[in-house]
Amino acid sequence: MTQALIAFGANLGDAHASLKEAAARIAAHEEVEVVAVASPLVTAAVSGEEATSDAAGNGAAPDYLNSVIRVETSLAAEVLFQFTRTIENDMGRQRRQRWGPRTIDLDIVLFGGQIIDTPQLQVPHRRMSFRKFVIKPAAEIAGQWIEPISGVSLAVLADRLRCAPKRILWIAGDDGAAEVTVQSLGLSGWEFKFANDLEGGQAAFEDFRLMAFSNVEARLEDAARRFAGPWLDLTGLSLGECQREIRAALQAMA
Repeated sequence: MTQALIAFGANLGDAHASLKEAAARIAAHEEVEVVAVASPLVTAAVSGEEATSDAAGNGAAPDYLNSVIRVETSLAAEVLFQFTRTIENDMGRQRRQRWGPRTIDLDIVLFGGQIIDTPQLQVPHRRMSFRKFVIKPAAEIAGQWIEPISGVSLAVLADRLRCAPKRILWIAGDDGAAEVTVQSLGLSGWEFKFANDLEGGQAAFEDFRLMAFSNVEARLEDAARRFAGPWLDLTGLSLGECQREIRAALQAMA
């Protein structure tokens, strides 16, 4: 039997009812036992775009209701993934827009201590470590579990997101696109430091809330282990893609 964490959320219709139904559908599988369900958390929708709503909030996407389920299962990770996709489809999930509104969203964020990287499934979820709406409920029910890329516990990640200064360390190698990306975003309230590698950070890693990584000459896993905190992989992305990922990360850490 393998223990896994499934993050789930909704921002269309009756979100409370949707989360309850999704949990019941998961528990109904004869090879899946629901061990715990975290307290639901209301968060603003992540878009990766600049805010476009007016002062009254018109045009803003509805807030999400998020939680995390801890399960024990005899299913393989890929089979569990297909099961969650079936639940999404049966509950009316539409996949027309990345980060768009959803009746239900189910993501396997951890599966034992495994690192899985296939076209269909990436575990740990590649954006889980800095998403407060995942880490906070996950730490509530599985705080001592280890996120295997960074090698630190969910409780440590939750504390880092809550307490660390609003500073981001970007390991970009010799690529100057990182500084251009940040300048073009016009961000305020966040400090960015750029370095070729972790040796060039010249500051205590705990003084940063997030490590962004795009150094094609190095390994993300090595940097993440040394940083021992939330990480964002930007390797191989275009300038525009980096801009959206950075905005989305800042929104998810808020």
